[in-house]
Amino acid sequence: MNRIHKRIIEVQFSTISKEQYQQVIDCYNSIKPSNLLEIKKLDRIEGGFEIVVNPNNIYECKQLRWNRKKLVPHLDYLAFSLEETLFLYRALCHVFDEFTILLHEE
Repeated sequence: MNRIHKRIIEVQFSTISKEQYQQVIDCYNSIKPSNLLEIKKLDRIEGGFEIVVNPNNIYECKQLRWNRKKLVPHLDYLAFSLEETLFLYRALCHVFDEFTILLHEE
């Protein structure tokens, strides 16, 4: 039986500024292939990132929210694809010291 592997991004720092969020978003959107949708900052108290799949339906979006220094999918929303997660990881490594960003396989 094939097991689906997913990647979880974990960070070794406690805060991310507005400027750093924007740098990550700008980097992601500039390096992603044209077939992927743009990322934006998730407007939730815990923060994170989101990709709007359908602007007419708030539940048709992909979200990764911060939880104990990890970006994890929220149960009510779609998760990022492996490709989207890897591009977000690359963008985070570009903005922060790459040794403070970890990528785990589950």
